[in-house]
Amino acid sequence: MNDVPLPIDDSIYKRLYPLALMVEDLLRSLFADAELGADYRTLELLPAEYVGDAFQQRRGDTAWRLRPRRSGGSLTSSKASGREEGISLGREQGIGLGVEYERQLLRRQAAARFDSATAERLAATIGAETDPQRLEDVGEAIVRCATSGELLRKIGSHR
Repeated sequence: MNDVPLPIDDSIYKRLYPLALMVEDLLRSLFADAELGADYRTLELLPAEYVGDAFQQRRGDTAWRLRPRRSGGSLTSSKASGREEGISLGREQGIGLGVEYERQLLRRQAAARFDSATAERLAATIGAETDPQRLEDVGEAIVRCATSGELLRKIGSHR
């Protein structure tokens, strides 16, 4: 017999498993209620969307959270939960790196516009800042303020 590989197409699963009833049925068929100890009323569809390399919106595999009847913890059912967790962690790390890069850029801009002492004071003021609106306001202040004193007063008053 000639073994011809079947094409892999999980589109049917992506249509079936966003339905809580289907997930509950699957879990009940795989585990005894006592073994799983789950409260099926807590089935929660987790976000599985992400942005691909070419900045296109992508949809990963379906992931669900199911809380146990007893307190604490949760059970996650997913075809690729590890990949989804990796994507989420990568997204968080990417945002953190982006914010750090923005703070460094603001420091360099302040040094170029005013002087290194102003840049150091600015860095101390916004050192742990993560709010994008606040960082945008600092960037605008660097451009609009005429003196380093005005800049430092302006960003100090936004706290």
